[in-house]
Amino acid sequence: MQKESLDRVHRFWDELASLKSGSEGSLNFALDRLCQLIQAQDAYWIGAVRLSDPRGTDPINGWRPRGVHYLSNCGERLRNYRAQSKRIESGQIDPSILANLAKAGQFRVISKRQLMGDDWFSSEYYHQFMAPFGIQDMAFVTMPLGDDMESWWGFQRIEHEHFYFSGEEIDALHYASRPLAWLHRQTALHFGLLLAEEPLTQSERQLVQELLGEKTEKDIADALNLSPATIHTYAVRIYRKFGVRGRTGLMALWLG
Repeated sequence: MQKESLDRVHRFWDELASLKSGSEGSLNFALDRLCQLIQAQDAYWIGAVRLSDPRGTDPINGWRPRGVHYLSNCGERLRNYRAQSKRIESGQIDPSILANLAKAGQFRVISKRQLMGDDWFSSEYYHQFMAPFGIQDMAFVTMPLGDDMESWWGFQRIEHEHFYFSGEEIDALHYASRPLAWLHRQTALHFGLLLAEEPLTQSERQLVQELLGEKTEKDIADALNLSPATIHTYAVRIYRKFGVRGRTGLMALWLG
């Protein structure tokens, strides 16, 4: 990295540390400064949570977006995000999503071009969800927050003279964002996403999904072919991991 870029990153860290931690303002500040660093025109945060996949048939292994915040605060962008989420739920998974989630659990910084190559930008997905907004390349910072959650920052190059992010820009983004796990974690908490103190087992992930629904513990026990006492024991263990007192607290944490 050039000295000018290093100095900008170090000033960014100092200014970020002086802000109120865990606030939406801290996230907006970070996204804005990183946009300036790599010449991106918009950015967003997504919290992704891994739910259970008991049948092993989900192509993205239970990962789902469960929170979003756009720097631009644009309604059109949110509607576009919801349309993409519906497509995921219908089982239509774009290869770029599969490629990124193949490295789930690792800190990673990569551009869409680095991930997929030039051909992806001729795909139906790109022309439906990206091109109408003038989006060219995209860059992603993904921070694991345990076995079942990741925090994503996405940066969009929009109607820029250089269509793709350069390797130097991605390297600068990597350097600037690597020490910021604390901000990713506080952002997830701010938006009410689940963060367990200990990793959940596969059975516990499945039970969390049930507890967030409307079934009683007895109904859940019948559906899973377990005794109500066993379900209650597992549920108490889950509440303890999330630091809540019961099912109402779990739901409140999920809904923020």
